Amino acid sequence: MPKDSHRWQYVQNDCLLRVKVGDDEDWFVVKSPRITNNGKAVNNTVKCAHLCSVLKTKNLYLVLDDENGIGNIEHLAGLALKNTGWT
Repeated sequence: MPKDSHRWQYVQNDCLLRVKVGDDEDWFVVKSPRITNNGKAVNNTVKCAHLCSVLKTKNLYLVLDDENGIGNIEHLAGLALKNTGWT
């Protein structure tokens, strides 16, 4: 019989989840943690999007044109990531 996960109480929406395999490390964002019970089994499920997915809503209305979109890739990346906490 499986044991209850004592860590489930800490799983909350927008928590960071680190996955480490060997020397590789990656981060994910927990979304929609849910417990379901169908009478025969209790299931705990979460959706985990890669941490970079939080960028899809940052600077959503940024437009780079002939005036502000001129520069090298470091400059343009800096403009796209401005005020996101990312570098």
